[in-house]
Amino acid sequence: MPLENLLILIEKLQKRIDSHGDALRQSEALTRYALIDPLLRELGWDIEDPDVVVPEYRVQNNQIADYVLYYDGDPVIVIESKKLAEPLQGGKALDQGILYCAYTGAGYFTLTDGNSWELYESGKTSPITSFDLTNESAAGTCLKALALWRPSVIAGQIAVGATPVIGLPEKPGDNALTIRSSKEKTEVSQTQELIDINQATAKDLERLPSIGPGTALLIVDYRDENGPFKQIEDITKVRDIGTKTFEKLSSHITIT
Repeated sequence: MPLENLLILIEKLQKRIDSHGDALRQSEALTRYALIDPLLRELGWDIEDPDVVVPEYRVQNNQIADYVLYYDGDPVIVIESKKLAEPLQGGKALDQGILYCAYTGAGYFTLTDGNSWELYESGKTSPITSFDLTNESAAGTCLKALALWRPSVIAGQIAVGATPVIGLPEKPGDNALTIRSSKEKTEVSQTQELIDINQATAKDLERLPSIGPGTALLIVDYRDENGPFKQIEDITKVRDIGTKTFEKLSSHITIT
């Protein structure tokens, strides 16, 4: 997931909140569809794959968790969603999150109204981190949102440490996005790495933009059934990969 893609999405969601705030404040379903689902998807959680995300997870006594995020068959994060601008603190939301974690065995839970996000460790009542799409810069939000990035969760690196500084492109066409903290400096560029789609595993393919676990498996299955790709454009023959997705992939993939 290039950071630039996440930055672009956050800017898009900010505009969506500004344009459709009244409707979003009236509907949790619309908030989930328009704000929460796109961000989860960009952070590597394939919401169409029930091995990765289970919506409307039945807990106990007919209680429903809005989302349960999985890794390797185990629940890792429970998400309780609210309609836009509905308070996250107070009421039953926090208690529900703790209860749902205890029931599912997930180590973390998140409360969100699509704009404000709070991430908690199971059993704790103070958030590990929080971010707001509209009350801070898109760049700052982008970095904080990485706490929910699927590889971070899998690696157990959810907690956000030192406050980072983000260097945005200074020139048009400069796609590099640089993150600097007191501990490290990492540069992510759209042209930094090419993934060989004839050699890559499903896990390798998940690192590509717009490719979740389900689509990665479709690519591997197609390759196993039809042989190596002869040109990178052939990836559009895989189900769920159209022209728009290929445009995002083309600068990141190669063949041998």
